[in-house]
Amino acid sequence: MKHVTHYSVFEAQGLTPVSQETVDKIFDIMNKVGSGTMTDYHEAVKAVWPTIPFRDKALIYNPAYTWVDAEDLKKIKAVSRFSNIKSMI
Repeated sequence: MKHVTHYSVFEAQGLTPVSQETVDKIFDIMNKVGSGTMTDYHEAVKAVWPTIPFRDKALIYNPAYTWVDAEDLKKIKAVSRFSNIKSMI
């Protein structure tokens, strides 16, 4: 049986560039011991958002994250446009 790590879950979804540190932060929140319930992925991302590097924010951003502030959103959209143009070249 293959051992599944936090990182391998993201890797399976094509999100390999996300740093291991960010992946660990998200999974730590999702699996917080003693909370009695598991936190869903989007809520975990929201909890750690201020502490993760911008590069990772751009990779894991989802339009459903209505709580992302305007400044981050502006940068994320610019990076996304650049990435789309770069992939066409």
